[in-house]
Amino acid sequence: MKAVKEIEHGVLLNYFGLGNDFYLALTVLTFFGFDNPDQALSEQELWPFVQGELGPNAILDMGMPKPLAEVLLRGTCFNPGGTPRPASQVGFQVGPIRKTLNVYGNRYWLRRASLPAGISDPEPFVEMPVAYNLAYGGPGYDKNPAGKGFAPVVLPSGQEVFPLPNVEDPRRLIGAPSDHPEPAGFAPLDCAWPQRAKKLGTYDQRWFQTRWPFYPEDMDWTYFNAAPADQRMGGFFGGGEAFIIQGLHRTRPVIESHLPALRQRIFINQLKELGQTGGETVFREVTNRLETVWLFPHAERGIALYRGTAKVQDDEALDVRHLFIATEALPDAPKPIEHYQAEFHRRLDRTVPAELTAAMAAARQELAELADDLRDLPRKIEDGIAANLGQ
Repeated sequence: MKAVKEIEHGVLLNYFGLGNDFYLALTVLTFFGFDNPDQALSEQELWPFVQGELGPNAILDMGMPKPLAEVLLRGTCFNPGGTPRPASQVGFQVGPIRKTLNVYGNRYWLRRASLPAGISDPEPFVEMPVAYNLAYGGPGYDKNPAGKGFAPVVLPSGQEVFPLPNVEDPRRLIGAPSDHPEPAGFAPLDCAWPQRAKKLGTYDQRWFQTRWPFYPEDMDWTYFNAAPADQRMGGFFGGGEAFIIQGLHRTRPVIESHLPALRQRIFINQLKELGQTGGETVFREVTNRLETVWLFPHAERGIALYRGTAKVQDDEALDVRHLFIATEALPDAPKPIEHYQAEFHRRLDRTVPAELTAAMAAARQELAELADDLRDLPRKIEDGIAANLGQ
């Protein structure tokens, strides 16, 4: 499959089966800045940014359709003016999705005669990551084994203490050691945690004989919704929705902006019959929806993910010869498919301008000469060593 697109278009592809049919999931990623969200940034900027924020092995998105729209956020709580404070609040609102979290300095259960007797005052802090390792959980707590508060820890002094989480949902504050709240955060829930893993369905002999390698019939497709439940909504984003972020930027206590007011158009050029490489093709549009929004407030960056699915003829979509993506501004009327079909063929069939032919020929000659030099390099090194040794 060849993609015909602009440098601003990031692309994810995935494949799945449903019933007796095969589908291709197509995702277009729009990387944007908060100050000018309607001007997409390049894909070359997108992927290094994602790796820097989430890590080289992290999954930004599984590339599969989601039944619900969702917002994901990676952030750090910054106290205003860099002044240490014992507690703060952070939050965001994107369209109808609104969420607030409390952030505290380090706290511990106070004990008398080995019994809990209250909570220590929070230690002042300047900044605190809003991350699951600082939310409720810990070893033995399956819903967040990376967190803190479920089990005691040993301080460098050797003292054993019971910490409290730094990040809490203000609607479900811990009031007693017996409280076991859901982990509070804005980021994706780990796909191995039971909140998501229980939705994968039944993998038994019947599945192996009838559905392998695809998902079982009793799978809950909200498995692919990675955000906490209160960061999802029925329906999908339309584009251009206003958003506001509080307490998650070092110098901007409040950030206001909007999602890209853009419409992504996704088309495929598909063989009518699989296996006929030079056979007749059909150019058709794949309906897509703005399904997922990622926000990185400290960097003033976001990613909007538009996703569509196309029915294909095999489990690798070998009948899809080309993918064509175009972007329109939401205020503009959508252009007809005939316009994009003509543009697709123009882009596919275009030739190199005549004025570039000589320059490209010269460049190829230089590359050929460089290749010859590289092939001769070992012999030249050996001759040089021999000369220096007087041989």
